[in-house]
Amino acid sequence: MAGKRKIPKNLSDREMMTAAERSAPAAARETAQAQTPTAREEFYRGFLPEKTAQRIGELLLAVKMEYYRDEIVDFGIEVRKDGRNIVLVTVPKKTQERI
Repeated sequence: MAGKRKIPKNLSDREMMTAAERSAPAAARETAQAQTPTAREEFYRGFLPEKTAQRIGELLLAVKMEYYRDEIVDFGIEVRKDGRNIVLVTVPKKTQERI
């Protein structure tokens, strides 16, 4: 995450545009680096087929909606290994009251 940047004051329009043009490529590089998965992440992701990942996402959405109906907005997911099975366990993080 990038640090805070100080915004210069009393610049002309031309000076502001020049500064913005110089900082835009740097911001694009930072974003691209943050979004590029590492080789290790790609390796582990290879064990999860796209169809399986989509099904897990659908089921997690269903669980999220069930928590929402119970007025629990935020929950965590714990991954456990049980013998040869992998188990996803959802746990509410905290109870929040809806208004």
